[in-house]
Amino acid sequence: MPSLPNPLPPVVRHLTSIAPSGKCIFAPPRLTQLIPKAVLPDGRVPGRFANLFVTDKWKPDVRNPDLSEGENGSKLLVSMGGANFRVTDIAPRTKGKMHSTPSLDFLVVHKGKVTLHLDSGEKAVINEGEAIVQRGTVHAWENESETEWARMFVVLLDADGAVQHH
Repeated sequence: MPSLPNPLPPVVRHLTSIAPSGKCIFAPPRLTQLIPKAVLPDGRVPGRFANLFVTDKWKPDVRNPDLSEGENGSKLLVSMGGANFRVTDIAPRTKGKMHSTPSLDFLVVHKGKVTLHLDSGEKAVINEGEAIVQRGTVHAWENESETEWARMFVVLLDADGAVQHH
């Protein structure tokens, strides 16, 4: 079954900055190119993601560069010792694999709805406009819709104590 086209609009990231003069300015807006996830055995693309901003420290200097630029930062999931702001699109009829990340995650479902599965067998449907705090648990995301893509905005903070998925 082929992938349904993703109708969600591109993400434009706006970034404020501090000029050498001390004045607050905007950096040029960036049209974020979402990276397709690996193709499934049935030929479908399960989703796309992009990092919108990455830091390498919990308490960064706001003048430090954005680490999401470049090959390494663009695909980074958790920035060790830092934070990552990302967007994730999930295709219809797609369930990800169970996994865990060493992070404290703050997620908002921007479009559609997703189901969050935990390794205990529990699950919760997270609707458009709802938020979840994901605390290092073993989990999988699913978009159960037959036709609609889902989009989540996520902030991942490096954290201790996450459950390791085997």
